[in-house]
Amino acid sequence: MKHLFIYFCLLIFSLLTVCNCAVDTMSNEKGGTEEAETPKVRPIPPVIVPPVIVPPEIIPPEDGTQESEPEEGEPEPEEETPIDETHDTALLHINELRTELSIIDKRAEYIEFKIMQAGNLHGISLYIMYEAQNPFIYKFPDITVMQGEYITLHLQTFENGCADELGDNLSLSRGNDSCPTARDLWVSDTAELLHKTDIVYLKNENGIIIDAVILNENPGKTWNSNQAHFAEIMDNLFNAGMWKSANGQKPTPLDAVNTSTIGTNTQKGISRYEGRENTHSAAETIDKLYSIVKEMPRLGDTVTVKNPAVYLHYFTGTADYFICEYDGEDTMFGKVRFKMYHPDDNTGYRKFSLSNLKSNQFLELDFGWGVPSAFLA
Repeated sequence: MKHLFIYFCLLIFSLLTVCNCAVDTMSNEKGGTEEAETPKVRPIPPVIVPPVIVPPEIIPPEDGTQESEPEEGEPEPEEETPIDETHDTALLHINELRTELSIIDKRAEYIEFKIMQAGNLHGISLYIMYEAQNPFIYKFPDITVMQGEYITLHLQTFENGCADELGDNLSLSRGNDSCPTARDLWVSDTAELLHKTDIVYLKNENGIIIDAVILNENPGKTWNSNQAHFAEIMDNLFNAGMWKSANGQKPTPLDAVNTSTIGTNTQKGISRYEGRENTHSAAETIDKLYSIVKEMPRLGDTVTVKNPAVYLHYFTGTADYFICEYDGEDTMFGKVRFKMYHPDDNTGYRKFSLSNLKSNQFLELDFGWGVPSAFLA
């Protein structure tokens, strides 16, 4: 009994000790409230609302068909580049050249151009390469031209009234050889620029040669010492596809346009045959005369025609010979018009001998005569 009592007392003591510890702990928690650290409050993150993507409105094609979407892995078709049918820069060809000038008659050298493609002349330059160290360069004005239009660049100015026709008025220029149906431009100088032995070419704004003509008064296998620089220029023109021999090979001086028959006559020039494709060779000027003679009416074909077309024009200082028919050998038929009164002026149409015409050293053939041109009685 004694041991049981002791055991019971120890148990009660233990229970009282535990209760006291618990009470102290609770007292400490209540008494230490003011000293306790204030708990941190975690901020509420903002609510991010994703943007609402509205699909684009699908407009059906005008024909009512629905465009099919490309399958997965299939590349999307590229957008077609619209075709620009307009041309910013004009394209022009050298059409005719006159190498002779006359200060007394106030006739300038000139180069005629034909517009092959409408556009602006800005950036296009003309080169006359007679002098190696000092070539003549003309920069065309910033004007818009139409396809089929003609431009005459007069290389000298000898009189008043020689105005550049930069607008729509093609009758503005009143200088000698001005043309109311072509655009006249003038170089304000009187020095000789174009020669019977020369190289002329055109460059566009990108420095690309677009046309060329080579002239040679004394055709030979080589250039003389004054034209030694022509050889390199000819090579460049050939590589650019702008000049070649008649058979398409690399040209020599013999493949230039022969100007030996021009002399000092301001009525003669070199013309391009417009009725055929540009071959970039001297054959164009040769074939022009051949084609004219080949197409001429034979004797008697124009008897019933009141004013037959004139196919060939010969002239001297006092008379003009207009040829309308040719028998293919020696006999021609046409009309003589004397520039001064002469009894034969009333003879009207008559026959001519080609051999007699050729024997007249003062008679010249007009290479620039239009084909065929109506004869005005």
